[in-house]
Amino acid sequence: MFDALKFYIDAADTYLSLGRYDKALNAISSGEEVEHTTKRRIEYLNLIKAECYIKQTKPQYEGASMVLQNILHKNPSDYHVRYIARLYQLLLKSKYCTSQDVIELGIALKEFKRRS
Repeated sequence: MFDALKFYIDAADTYLSLGRYDKALNAISSGEEVEHTTKRRIEYLNLIKAECYIKQTKPQYEGASMVLQNILHKNPSDYHVRYIARLYQLLLKSKYCTSQDVIELGIALKEFKRRS
């Protein structure tokens, strides 16, 4: 049976790997229109979205940090927490590193790790 959401996740992941962030975001947008089956898949789709926001030519750091904070508040899997931590490190290396959003994300990430 064809799994449309998996198709869009795989497409977005592939485009992300190729540095085609606009196409990845288009695949994510299409995936968001599909009936969602699992929380984990939606979280992964949003992680890819956040990474695209960070890595695109005109980064959307605020959008990325908001997406990552939303995922953290939904009790993500260990893999997703590590993914968030990796993207957080990218945000720390950006010129957006001193923003309140990034600071709050770092605090939320530390609190989540402490609770786990």
